[in-house]
Amino acid sequence: MNIFKKTILTVLASLLVIGNVYADKIKIGTEGAYPPWNSKDASGNLIGFEVELAKELCAIMKHECTIVEQDWDGMIPALLMRKFDAIMAGMSITAERQKTITFSQGYADEVASLAVMKGSSLEGMDTPEGINLSLGGSDVKKALKGVDVEWINDFTAQAFATTSLGDDDVIIINKGIVEPEKLRLVIGPGTGLGVCGLIMSPSGWLPIAGEGGHSDFAPNTSLEFEILTLLTKKFGHVAVERILSGPGIMNLYEALCHINGKEMIHQSPADITASAVNGDNDPLADETVQMFCKIFGSVAGSMALTVGALGGVYITSDLVRNFLDIFVASDFQKSFENKGRLKPVLEDIPVYLSKKKNMGLIGTVYQTNNQWIQKGFKI
Repeated sequence: MNIFKKTILTVLASLLVIGNVYADKIKIGTEGAYPPWNSKDASGNLIGFEVELAKELCAIMKHECTIVEQDWDGMIPALLMRKFDAIMAGMSITAERQKTITFSQGYADEVASLAVMKGSSLEGMDTPEGINLSLGGSDVKKALKGVDVEWINDFTAQAFATTSLGDDDVIIINKGIVEPEKLRLVIGPGTGLGVCGLIMSPSGWLPIAGEGGHSDFAPNTSLEFEILTLLTKKFGHVAVERILSGPGIMNLYEALCHINGKEMIHQSPADITASAVNGDNDPLADETVQMFCKIFGSVAGSMALTVGALGGVYITSDLVRNFLDIFVASDFQKSFENKGRLKPVLEDIPVYLSKKKNMGLIGTVYQTNNQWIQKGFKI
């Protein structure tokens, strides 16, 4: 059974359409890691449908084009900073992205397939029309002719996955006092800042989903106030995920460069964190990562107090694992505990960092199995 996920792949431009037609040279950014749309060959050269299409478009426009590689998390920030003029990287149109970038006419529909268990009521179902999986439960349920559809938030899935973690799956940031059946806080910077509570109930673990990443950034030092001022001019409202995320690392680095009157050496979160890890002689990259850890600790501590996370704080983040040693040695825990009279409470809260990858997938499997068990099936 094929279900068509109507994802319109587009050319993105910082102004109108692909590149600036008045420019002599056009730079186009792509990821190089999403075959067959874009990838790299054995020699490291960028290849794929979008690379070929970009070259053809440039030939038609009679402009010289250069195609540059850019990691996904830094793609839109790099466009906004004029690192390149357009993006061709399998990026779909969303309302959130349209707030900051302009899309051209779409150039492809991406087809996705849905795998189901043998014997499922979905097996063999014909779906003659495309189904937009991003529309939500009611629309998809209607398209699937009344079949029950369960949706799970990606970070809620990661929260469920923490229940499967063993001693060898975590790094202990703070040992604390373990109260395993009390409410736990799961938090993780990625493309945004994911936050979810998890508490034991008679029917199993119950998620308490929220949008904590959109809470206000509260500075604690004069430097953080300067950063807030700069980000307020850029974004208006400054949520904590404007700093505690992949794009947030870029925002933080850009602000520190501006404050120090320095040119930006790096143009992506991956480059910044790699510089800090490798000691590439960029003090501002080092400061960015250290400040990220410190602010992360402060935010996590505030959220732990807000929800009463006596069951522990679980950090699940591929981004943090990119600079794991720096994070473990950073001021994260000191900042986490720095809450005045309530410092003793936070000192007793265990803090764990998950070493496991694919936490979202693990959590989805957990929740699916749990639902089948509740319906009387043996797993």
